[in-house]
Amino acid sequence: MNTRFIRSFIFLPIFLLFIVLLNEHSVQAQQEAEQIYRTHCMSCHGTNLQGGFGPNLQNVGSRLTKQAIVGKIVFGSGQMPSFGNRLSPAAIQLLGDWLSRKQ
Repeated sequence: MNTRFIRSFIFLPIFLLFIVLLNEHSVQAQQEAEQIYRTHCMSCHGTNLQGGFGPNLQNVGSRLTKQAIVGKIVFGSGQMPSFGNRLSPAAIQLLGDWLSRKQ
């Protein structure tokens, strides 16, 4: 039997498993970020990121970089309070990543 075929036969299931696990992690991270948003941000930015007391965040990723978004979460901005001492660094990164994808 051809060794190249055997390697492909072994590699393919491992690769597919990696893709499935990566996708599950991505879905879990999104759900965690959405929960953080609901708990800490929704009262000002709205249930659908449409804004209210705070600005609309539906397309925030097209206006601000992830780094800028994280900075606003950590330090606050204008009337927005700082969440640097309320959220863990991991939670801030998850939320910043999630919001930066809103384009």
